[in-house]
Formats: sequence, structure tokens, C-alpha cells
Amino acid sequence: MTDSQSNPTANTIDRYARDHSVSPLEESLKLRVLFDTAQWAQVRPIHGHSIEYRKPQLFSPHQHREGKLIYADMGAAVIATEDQRWAIAPGRALWICPGIRHWTRTVHHVRIRSVLIDRALEDFLPTTCRYISISPLLAELIKAVSVNSEEGLVSDRDKALAALLIHELNCTAA
Repeated sequence: MTDSQSNPTANTIDRYARDHSVSPLEESLKLRVLFDTAQWAQVRPIHGHSIEYRKPQLFSPHQHREGKLIYADMGAAVIATEDQRWAIAPGRALWICPGIRHWTRTVHHVRIRSVLIDRALEDFLPTTCRYISISPLLAELIKAVSVNSEEGLVSDRDKALAALLIHELNCTAA
């Protein structure tokens, strides 16, 4: 039995390298170099928020300049675009590409954690709206980004979280 057959991490790394024609380390290094440029010295390339709704809510159609990862870590929500509809609940999130018009309806008591990713990073992001499987690591990254999104300088920790979140986002498409 080879290492990649017995090691799930090796399988993920192999799949990522095959699908992206680049190693995860190279991809992470590209992101770190990008985040270290003057462009990101004052701007957060990734920011988020967490909102809890105690009763059902309906948000009218809207769109964002950024890509948006929507995760309900408690409760459930329905998100729709003009041609598709998705249900999210703990364990599964939805990636909405930049500029895609969508609406959201929460179901009962729900906590939504959203992560917005600057469109300048689109080369590193999924190119279609789709479900994202939420691993324990990705759940913690979403939580960290959605709680620590204050304005101000971007720290080395912010850059590392951003690079790892984008890496995980690409590795865990459902």
C-alpha cells in the first residue's frame, strides 16, 4: 500500500496538485507573496461577520463585489440565484461567486457566518457557485475570520488565516 492510499492527507494533497497543476505549498506561497504586496498593507482581502437570527428572515435579491462564503453553523438557510437553489446547515456552506445576484431565507433560529473574499483573489477561488463541505478546520477558520474582521492594518495572522482559508475552500468542494 502506498503512502497516498493509506494517508487521507496525502490523497487530498495529490488531488489538489492534480486538479490545480500546482502543489498546495506553491499555491500558499503565491498567496503569501500576494498578501505581502503594498496593495494589501491597508486592506483586508478577506473579512467576515457573524449574525444570529432568532426568527425566519427573508433578504431581498442582492449581490456583492466580493465572493461570499455563507455558512450556517447553527440552524438552516436557503440561498437562491436566478437559476439554482441551495439549502445550507451545519457541515455544509455555499460559495457565491463575485457579482452573482442571490437572496437568502433563514429558517427558524439560525447563526450565519459569512466570509467575503476580494475579487482580486479570483484566480485562487472557485469559479462557480457550489456547496462546500465544512471540515473542522474550515469551520474554525470561518469562525476566526468572521469574529476578527475589524478595520485596520492586516496582521501576519490575518494573512496566514486568509491563505489557509482559501486553500481549504479549494480542497473541500462538495
